[in-house]
Amino acid sequence: MKKIIFIFFLCFISNTAYLQEIYGFSHAGDSARINRLESILPALHGIQRIDSLNALCEAHLPYKTDNARIIAMQALSGAEKINYTAGRAEAYINLGRVESDAFTDLPASEKYFSLALPLFGAIANESRIGWTCMALGFSNWVLCKFPKAKEYFITAEGIFRSLKDTDNLIYNYQLWRQAEMEWGHYNEALLHTLRIQDLTGKTDSAGLVQLYSAIGDYETAGQYASAANFNTRMEGWQYNYLTLGDSFIRSREFDSAFKAYEAFFLYAKKSGNGPIGKYYARIGNLFLNIKKTDSALLCLDKAYVMHKKASDLNQVMYVLSLLGRAYNDMKNYEMVHEKVNELLQMAEQTGVRQYVRDAHFMLYGLFRQLNISDSAYAHLQQYTVIKDLVDRDLSAQKLAFYRTESEREHAQSRISRLNEEQKLQREQIKQTAFQRNFLAGGIAVILLAAVTIVRNILLKRKSEKHLLEIAENELQIQKLESRRKIAEREMELLRTQMNPHFVFNSLNSINRFIMENNKSQASVYLTKFSKLVRLIFENSRSGFISLENELTALKLYLELEVVRFEHHFDFTITVAGNLDTAAVKLPPLLFQPYVENAIWHGLMHAKKHGSLLIELYEKDDSLYCEITDNGVGRKIAWELKKNTVNHHQSMGMEITASRIAMLGKDKNTSQIVITDLALPDGSAGGTKVQIKIPACYD
Repeated sequence: MKKIIFIFFLCFISNTAYLQEIYGFSHAGDSARINRLESILPALHGIQRIDSLNALCEAHLPYKTDNARIIAMQALSGAEKINYTAGRAEAYINLGRVESDAFTDLPASEKYFSLALPLFGAIANESRIGWTCMALGFSNWVLCKFPKAKEYFITAEGIFRSLKDTDNLIYNYQLWRQAEMEWGHYNEALLHTLRIQDLTGKTDSAGLVQLYSAIGDYETAGQYASAANFNTRMEGWQYNYLTLGDSFIRSREFDSAFKAYEAFFLYAKKSGNGPIGKYYARIGNLFLNIKKTDSALLCLDKAYVMHKKASDLNQVMYVLSLLGRAYNDMKNYEMVHEKVNELLQMAEQTGVRQYVRDAHFMLYGLFRQLNISDSAYAHLQQYTVIKDLVDRDLSAQKLAFYRTESEREHAQSRISRLNEEQKLQREQIKQTAFQRNFLAGGIAVILLAAVTIVRNILLKRKSEKHLLEIAENELQIQKLESRRKIAEREMELLRTQMNPHFVFNSLNSINRFIMENNKSQASVYLTKFSKLVRLIFENSRSGFISLENELTALKLYLELEVVRFEHHFDFTITVAGNLDTAAVKLPPLLFQPYVENAIWHGLMHAKKHGSLLIELYEKDDSLYCEITDNGVGRKIAWELKKNTVNHHQSMGMEITASRIAMLGKDKNTSQIVITDLALPDGSAGGTKVQIKIPACYD
């Protein structure tokens, strides 16, 4: 599918004239406009000349940056001589664009934009204040000054909203989204994508492809890519070729990746060192993947020089990480140490933790190859700490990301239902109007006979009494419905508290296995884990699921824990023969916290081989689940937990107990009984948990 999409784009842009028309930013170079301005410029003086110089500078951007820089300096000098504030501000904006559009000197662009901002403030030009704040947000983002960039984007957003400037508001959200992604704030980036969709009325497929790729959900990214219809009139749409090429590299389709990068190069070669540097970095990564290290170094060195000169720190760090890999493949350990150390220092200064993590890991590998154990161990410790923080934040970001996407889908569904209800109400109003007119005509006819009028009055009174009774009945029904919805929302609240808890614990379970670098076992483990996570998200959409689905998820979880604890225990799940698991319904993830507690606090501490038995049966219209382990027992588990420093306090069992209690609060049919088991010699023999809930069927 990705190849089909890519071929479609190549055919779509094959016309050279069309390429010249669509490439560029908001002020593409226009020869006719340039010639017209140059012809009238000699006859102009004062403010008119300054305005024309600034307009001529804009016409040269973004490609003819050398000419644009000279003209902008002339405009600035002339504006200062006649004390023309607006002219000075526009000249500073143009100088900033000269450096930022071509990525030649990003610190200089920030300086010029900062000089323009108070000048626009002095003349109260709100539109240009908003544009300048957006430009400062961009400049600070590429310089890795993320908090400051966010402040400018927020200010620009408020101004564009107050001015109802939709085009610039959308562009501001696009830049802001990219900054949040490179900062690692994927949920915030998703919110900006949804805001873009609200403003355009269309699905932002290109943005969603980047977002889902960034969080590692390549399957969903592929789905959005297959439905993508990139807007070729939108600024910077050509960067989608980089995303497409990166996707081809992940799937090891290197020829297709090369073609995607070459399509981007048609744009890059007209746009200055910044885009060209990104092209060389991607081509260098491609050469690394196909083991052409010498060619990779040539491309990466070019990219490094271009991005370093422009102070584009995000891209510099990306290239340094690739250079470290390249020199390591060549066994040039001195250069590996130099490049990775530079990466580590830059990442620590800018606060980009993912590059701090990667740098420590590469240094750990370097010193391990050089048999310098102390240094290797020190960097491994640093890597482990940073990786844990990054993975934890990424897990939380993923959960928030998916939750926001789910809430968005629910909101759209509610909007559709409301639209349908409004449509029905309009039809009812039309019918009521027709009935009213018909009744009025009937009354006019009936007025001819007094007897008929009296009869109609009596019928009307009787009808009103009947309508009053109906209205009272409907009010009672609405009250009952309201109580039911409140109860459902209480259950939904507890359920949403449970799902993040379980997913977070499952993500922690995978950490040690990946650190051991056992590829085959890690692949099996990750496959089962992905199935489990998908099943959890599918189950969490419903208030009740079948017992069959609940047991499927529970079995997947137990298989993961058995592998994780190196087969220290085995488990058995038995279901009574008279129990229809497909028909019985219960809330999702009801038994898992108690199974997890039996493993972590019972079986994990036992020196002998552990055994876990889960039995399910139905009795007296109630569903019973008994969880029995031969672990150390509650008393020893509590002592171990009490003596453990910074022990984790799980909320899973407390939340699940509340859910179970709510299931039977009307009939008092739910309960949890915990029994301490003993061996013949009186020592602890494990724990048995009996969970009783109402047996619910379709």
